[in-house]
Amino acid sequence: GYLAAYLKQHFGAAVDVRLFKSCDRFLDALDEAKPDLVGFANYTWNGELTAFAGRKAKAKYPDVPIVMGGPNVRTEAEGMTAFLSEHDYVDSYVVFAGEVALASFVERLMALPAGKRDGSALRQMNLDGSYTLRDGQLVGNSNFHKEKELDFIPSPYQMGVLDEFLDGGFIPILESNRGS
Repeated sequence: GYLAAYLKQHFGAAVDVRLFKSCDRFLDALDEAKPDLVGFANYTWNGELTAFAGRKAKAKYPDVPIVMGGPNVRTEAEGMTAFLSEHDYVDSYVVFAGEVALASFVERLMALPAGKRDGSALRQMNLDGSYTLRDGQLVGNSNFHKEKELDFIPSPYQMGVLDEFLDGGFIPILESNRGS
């Protein structure tokens, strides 16, 4: 929700962000249209499901750019290399707070001609706070943007980004340790 709200704030109607809590709905959406960018959250509880969905997305659209972020990864060079090697469908991994890095990826992809907005282009981008593998070598760093004021991310609840989940009976969880 935070990522979607941040992207909407920065790009407005130029981006259409869709969130999925159901793998089946995500896969159905892949059947409807090729996405410009796929993003996955990587947590202990969803690692295998995300790998399944990511591999399905790459099998259907081999050039779709895929970015992942989340805490379920070792962030030292050896751990990141191992993760990206095992999860070869991931073009770039964003570490720690990902809003600024993801917006930078989106901005750079949007600046490219439509036919060049692919996973290969994502792997060529050098952005702080992200890693990728190029020819088997780890490239990147963990110098993520750390904002002191948390209000730089708009509320996904106030922006309506999470309305479909609230209307569907989900109960919100508020993150209280951000920036610590």
